[in-house]
Amino acid sequence: MAKERVWVTSLSVVILLVLIGVSGYLGNLVSKMETMEDKLGYGQLNKQHATVPQLKSATPEGAMMRTTYIPSYSHVYGDGGKPLLLESALIVRNTDSEYGMTIHSVNYYDSSGHLVKEMLATPIQLNPLASAEYLAEKSDISGGSGANYLVVWSADPDLTPPILEAVMVGSSDYTEVSFTSRGITH
Repeated sequence: MAKERVWVTSLSVVILLVLIGVSGYLGNLVSKMETMEDKLGYGQLNKQHATVPQLKSATPEGAMMRTTYIPSYSHVYGDGGKPLLLESALIVRNTDSEYGMTIHSVNYYDSSGHLVKEMLATPIQLNPLASAEYLAEKSDISGGSGANYLVVWSADPDLTPPILEAVMVGSSDYTEVSFTSRGITH
């Protein structure tokens, strides 16, 4: 009986040590995931682009000025007309490997066509193959289901057409939604 008690006590100690080790490993894993999410947070995304103050209102010589309309949604309806709130990220992708482009303005409009937010304070130069991101948060319902972005940009006439698209993501207790919409350049 004494041997059995020693064996049970030893087994209990081993199990306790394994549980401590597993909880330490899981704690470290959660910490690494939180650090990764912090690095990917929206505030970090646009810091890679340098502002170009000398281009506040002028178009670089020889560049073509263009405007792109991108549909967006602050919510969609489902389940008998209940709104599902969405976060909308506008992504501007310079697809050209040789030429840069200048983004002069990024404006967010509501369903009635009223300006909700100017998202770019000063123009930025988007290098070849670079991207810029702009966010309309899930808590911002001012855009409505017919919201849109209007982006004014300029580039060399030989620039490969950029891709401007909105990515909408939302979730509720039982539903997850994600979709994109591409821009139309005028």
